[in-house]
Amino acid sequence: MKNWIVGCSACSLWSCGVFEPTDTTEQQGPFSAYDSGEADTDTDVDADADADADTDTDTDTGTDPDFDCSRPPPPQDVLAECVTMAGTGEEELKCGDTVLSSTSMGTEAFGMEQFEPWYCTYGNNDLYDGAERAFLFTHSGEGTVHFDLYGPCGEMDLIVLRWEGWFEDAQCPEAEHLITECESDVGTGNSSSVSVFQTVESHYMVIVESPEAAEELFELSVDCEY
Repeated sequence: MKNWIVGCSACSLWSCGVFEPTDTTEQQGPFSAYDSGEADTDTDVDADADADADTDTDTDTGTDPDFDCSRPPPPQDVLAECVTMAGTGEEELKCGDTVLSSTSMGTEAFGMEQFEPWYCTYGNNDLYDGAERAFLFTHSGEGTVHFDLYGPCGEMDLIVLRWEGWFEDAQCPEAEHLITECESDVGTGNSSSVSVFQTVESHYMVIVESPEAAEELFELSVDCEY
């Protein structure tokens, strides 16, 4: 079962806290717990040509509830100039988390100036000059972790880099720092996925950023195979 997490530093017009995923036929997939609230409508098409031999065919012409891209994101605490809290009371992402967030009002610590020398976005010419969300994650060193990003409102890219500096002295990585491991999934549209395998405890930054500086909502989930 997924742990739905949203960060909260103050209450907005609607309640802050945990979104529970809705397990129904009509509301499945990413953002099912954060939909626009539009009702699904059905239209029955009767294919019966003979009242004595009844054969009906139901054709669903409705639209399942869509995620409302205009809805404001949950407020989130920024831990430092380069780090966003993963959720209420949590500094790090945990296995099984699904975080609803937005690049709106995020940090602005990373861009191509950093990604290029770190070899994170090889062959990609986007500037990444807008706001991002960077989350912390500690890998136990016991197998593979999958990070899955979904951004239905605009293209979002996923960059995962190993950085021990934050966990040693709360230092944000700079362009001149040596990054020995950086994995990314960029230029793939609204969905991205990065997997990291480790046999020793390691610390990572999981960065979500728009290549075109868009400020959009996204869903980030963490699945651990250990």
